[in-house]
Amino acid sequence: MVKKKKPSEKAVAIKGLRDAYEKFNAATGRAILVSDRNVGQFHTGRQRRALMVFFKMTAHNLSMLELCAEFIENPDDETVLVDHFSIATLARASIDAALMTMYISEPSLT
Repeated sequence: MVKKKKPSEKAVAIKGLRDAYEKFNAATGRAILVSDRNVGQFHTGRQRRALMVFFKMTAHNLSMLELCAEFIENPDDETVLVDHFSIATLARASIDAALMTMYISEPSLT
């Protein structure tokens, strides 16, 4: 009977990171489609502000994807540096923009 080799902890972690990266990339792509659909349409002032904040969130997400891309493609390359501080800063800004978009988009607020 042949025993299957158990994947290393690093391999499991990289697979999880890659899966999360792909899902985040897909979600960001859907956000871009939402932004593109709204180009050229009439919007109220509140809608324009919400779309601007939503666009900022998308831009933050694209920046995070770009900062992680080289590591995701070459996880075993020890010369690849990941700028964790910048990614964390962009993540906080992205979450803030998402919450602000939800707040501004709420129709019951006056």
